[in-house]
Amino acid sequence: MAAALRRRIGEEHFGLDGRLRDAARALLPEAAAWLAPGERSGGDGLRVPWSPRALLLNSFAAWRRDPEALRLAGITGFRRLAFDVRCPTGVRGTPPMVGLLASGPAGVVGVVASGIEAYARRPRALAPSYRHMAETGRPRGWAEVVTTGRFRHVDCGMLYRVALALRFTFPDRDCRVLYLHLEPADAEGLEPCHDHRRELGRLETALSGVEVGFAHASFNTLWRAWARTAHPLFAAGLADRLLARYAVRVVDRPAPPLAERGGAP
Repeated sequence: MAAALRRRIGEEHFGLDGRLRDAARALLPEAAAWLAPGERSGGDGLRVPWSPRALLLNSFAAWRRDPEALRLAGITGFRRLAFDVRCPTGVRGTPPMVGLLASGPAGVVGVVASGIEAYARRPRALAPSYRHMAETGRPRGWAEVVTTGRFRHVDCGMLYRVALALRFTFPDRDCRVLYLHLEPADAEGLEPCHDHRRELGRLETALSGVEVGFAHASFNTLWRAWARTAHPLFAAGLADRLLARYAVRVVDRPAPPLAERGGAP
């Protein structure tokens, strides 16, 4: 998929290491216009234009012009969209980074993004301090997934750390974790995408009714929903540009249909 994305963006913009020579090319113009200078800084997170950070900035920076119209994990009416926010968890050490924090009177959503790295991911053990927090029921309902779940593609440890951070930082608010992941346009024919979606279906079932809610969707699903909306006016055009950049195919063969679980993001 990385090769297809490089061809779509233009191989001439990439160095021998497979990264952009100029990190500024990672951002769509409408994203750059709504980001502060520090948020537009390059670093490795933008030298790979399909990294989680690049995907979040390109998808959501423009929504700062009308955050109340944005709907995420069933919540709308946001007042603030902040990127790369460290939220404390009550556990010693560096707090987890929340890629996008959307907050408003109706609640708070912490967005965890995943690029193509999910398809090569291996399980990682959760630190004992976080495991202890889960086992003591903070936040309620996440312990089973954290302590007994077996997932290869979804980083459940990261999802749990964000859930814990949201509950600790916003104890009196409705908090939800939204997992957004990048898929190729022909995901239906690819077994790693099947496996990834199966894991998300298991998570969706296991985390039904928990204290800090969980939702998931592919970026393609999110962008296509925006492309069909008439309000706000910029959403459809933004979606078209995101799909034109990221919705690449990686195989040229017919594929059986694959239902994607998960409600509207």
